[in-house]
Amino acid sequence: MATSDKITPAQVLFPLCLLSFVVVIFLGFQTSLLVNARSGFEAAKTQQEKPLAQIGKVRGQLNALISGTVALSHQGNKDAEKIVKQLEAAGVKLGPQEPPPPPAKK
Repeated sequence: MATSDKITPAQVLFPLCLLSFVVVIFLGFQTSLLVNARSGFEAAKTQQEKPLAQIGKVRGQLNALISGTVALSHQGNKDAEKIVKQLEAAGVKLGPQEPPPPPAKK
């Protein structure tokens, strides 16, 4: 074996540094993509909060209207009884309703 066939530390250092540099650049690029995706998801979530609050408000109003109609039907109001029968036929729950659980906060 000739002395020129031996691999020196200087010959190994350059490819190793180059590989390390490429890996760091790749990880930085992936991190930037993940940060951009996360900000997009947060923006979408923010845009959904107002409609969800409105849905909760409408649901509460509907529940109050239904419970008032059921109370009227128990008092003997014929029109309220017809409405209750139609609601039951449509599959609307008329018993005591629990509010939906609030969305998870982080």
